[in-house]
Amino acid sequence: MALIGTGHARAFDELAIIRFNGNCGISVWSHDSPPDGPWGFTHISDGAVLLFSEIACEKIAGSVGPAIARMEPAQAEAVFGRPMGRVVAHELIHMISGSAIHSHEGIARSTFSQSDLSSKRLDLSAADLLRVTGKERR
Repeated sequence: MALIGTGHARAFDELAIIRFNGNCGISVWSHDSPPDGPWGFTHISDGAVLLFSEIACEKIAGSVGPAIARMEPAQAEAVFGRPMGRVVAHELIHMISGSAIHSHEGIARSTFSQSDLSSKRLDLSAADLLRVTGKERR
């Protein structure tokens, strides 16, 4: 695969594509409950995990909106950015590992608690690390 646009063609063995749907700014929060459904997902075709993911920005914003409503913009962006980054990392784990499996702990869990979203760290579990490095059978 070649990437063209900077005047130079560059080849990549693998390229992950993440599409951010909706308004991804902190100003999108409404006082309504966040819509149901996943905050992100990775496409699968014929049982194979593809290198294409989508992130639902407005669902993430809706979930953290009450927490950031009275914050200064810089602080609100940091608080909004943490769950956004965790959802992206979660989807990247699916793409890198080629697995749709979710863990019981860490960044590859199927759902995040409020603690997961606000903690300073959310690590890979040992099983996730094996899956990402290809040392676990899929």
